[in-house]
Amino acid sequence: MNPVGRHSLVLSFALLSACSWWKDRAPPSPPPPPPEARYRSTELDELLRYGEELAAMTPEIRVTECARVRELAGAEPGAGEQLHILQIQMLADGCGDRQATLAALSAFRDGLAEPPVRSWLAFQEQVLSRWQAKEEQVRSLEKQLQQTQQSVQKSRKTAKTRESELQDLKDKLDALKSIERDLGGSEGGRKP
Repeated sequence: MNPVGRHSLVLSFALLSACSWWKDRAPPSPPPPPPEARYRSTELDELLRYGEELAAMTPEIRVTECARVRELAGAEPGAGEQLHILQIQMLADGCGDRQATLAALSAFRDGLAEPPVRSWLAFQEQVLSRWQAKEEQVRSLEKQLQQTQQSVQKSRKTAKTRESELQDLKDKLDALKSIERDLGGSEGGRKP
């Protein structure tokens, strides 16, 4: 075989193996979605997965997560972001007004594509409504307790004042009795 033929043959094999390698290689996977895209999701699987992640977080991390999600959501969060924020609010104090989030979600409810998500949201609304009622009851009881404590303190103060006045009256009565004895004893000792 002549040198040109050999080079052609080697070059052909190299080209075939390169093409074969290129063909067998898997197509590149799409880049992962940006983190904020996750919070836009209204899919039930995503919401449940997120709830599981929140349950594993410490209270401090949940508060940080709340701030992050609120920042990513911006001034007018969509349904997915509101659903994620609601989940954080269920587990973290200081993450905004649950009632306001719930009211915003009520407007989105009918537009949610997945019926299971609408059902899940209806359940969350009931839980939150009950929770809010219990919080109101606790606030009312705390107010009553505070008023009762103030009343008891006022009664104690009044009782101490009355006790002090009573003691003053007893002291005056004793002083009068003492004067009467002194006067009675000195009159009885005189003879006309």
